[in-house]
Amino acid sequence: MAAATQKTYTLKDSVSFSLTVGNTGSLDADEVVQAYIEYPTGDRMPIRELKAFRRVTVPAQNSKTVSLSIPATELQKWDLATGKWKLYKGEYRLVLGSNSGDQRLTASFTAR
Repeated sequence: MAAATQKTYTLKDSVSFSLTVGNTGSLDADEVVQAYIEYPTGDRMPIRELKAFRRVTVPAQNSKTVSLSIPATELQKWDLATGKWKLYKGEYRLVLGSNSGDQRLTASFTAR
């Protein structure tokens, strides 16, 4: 299960999380864990954006824990009004899966 370590983040924080990847097959396998961010609703916000990934080899009939971290500074978007980078306040959603359409685990958090 994935869980963000905090519920609220500021620019000085990082969104850190861990999840367990299991292999129920009879052969060793690779998986690419991908972490996407869905932004608060607003003008010019992407629907979903890839922010971290890690390739992991999982032996047959085993599991591995994968830890990833996304600095909150990487969630900033350009603010046309001020001409500066800005961390928009609101609710964000972390989506974990093996591709952009895969939503195996999700967690919500707030930026302030």
